[in-house]
Formats: sequence, structure tokens, C-alpha cells
Amino acid sequence: MTLPPYQHYGVPQQRPSRPWLWALVGALVGAAVTAAAGVAIIIGIGIWMLDGDYMVTDPDVIDATRHPCEEVADAARDLPRFSGTADGAEALDRVSTSLVDVTDAIEASGTSEDASLAWRRDLSELADRVADYALAVAEGDLTAPDLGASTGLIERIDFGAPSGCEIPAALAALDPDYAGYWSEWG
Repeated sequence: MTLPPYQHYGVPQQRPSRPWLWALVGALVGAAVTAAAGVAIIIGIGIWMLDGDYMVTDPDVIDATRHPCEEVADAARDLPRFSGTADGAEALDRVSTSLVDVTDAIEASGTSEDASLAWRRDLSELADRVADYALAVAEGDLTAPDLGASTGLIERIDFGAPSGCEIPAALAALDPDYAGYWSEWG
């Protein structure tokens, strides 16, 4: 049986010091602060790289592009299934035409929103790239296309797009530089 610690003159006995515990707490606090700062820096750089506000919020544009965006998704569903250069060129032409329909819908909405106009420019560039690839495929050239993934074109379009108007993954995956960032369509 052990006796309770002896207290000399009413002074409580001190607990043994645990420096390793304080070092652990300090390290955890330091790691949390570093992680929070890192996340803030990454978000800040991402926003800066997007060249301002690029989110399409104009309700007229969102309503006008709903149906053409569905057409893009429908046309892109045929991309992985084509056999031969003629089928491939036809499938790519349907996608390019659908993208042009989206740009026409944006223009017809009469928007003056900067984000919508930037989204339209990017979609127009992608439609041109897809049309060029369709011509190459029709001529028998099955070299992987440059759809702008290396310059961030696909990612900008996806980021700025209203919900449901992202670039279909089947289209984006044709570009070898595309890493499947945040597109959900297939």
C-alpha cells in the first residue's frame, strides 16, 4: 500500500513535467496554421489565375443555354463509340455544331456580363478546335488533338459554365493534356 504524497507545509506537490507533450501540441498547432495558410495561398493563386470573375450568373444566359448544352452532352456520347474515320468525323462535327449552338444562344440572350462573354469566346475557340480535328479525322489523321487543355481552355470553360454545361469528359479526354480535372460528364 502506498501512502499519498507528502505535502510539506501545505504546498501541493507538483506533477512531473512532460516536455514531449508540449512539443507535440506546438507541432500540431504549427501544422494546422501552415495548412490553413497553404490552402489560402492556393485558393488565392487559383482565383488570380482565372483572370477575375469568370462564373456565368446571368439568368438569361443560363436559360438560353440549357437546351444547347444538353445537345452537346448528347453529341459527345457518340464520341467513344465511333468506328472508322467517317463515323469519327461525323461525331466530332455534331459536337462542334452543338458547341456553336451554345455560343449562338449566349449571343442571342443579349448579355453584357463579362463572364458570359468570356465563356462564349472560350466555347467558340473549342468549337473551332473540334471542327479542325473533325477535318483531320475525316482525312484519316487520328493524331491526338489539341483541344486547349494545356492552356487551361477546357478548365476555364468548366469552371465558368452554369451547372449542366460543363464540357463532357468524352470530349475533353480526346486531348492528351487533359487530366480530368472537374468535369463530371461522360
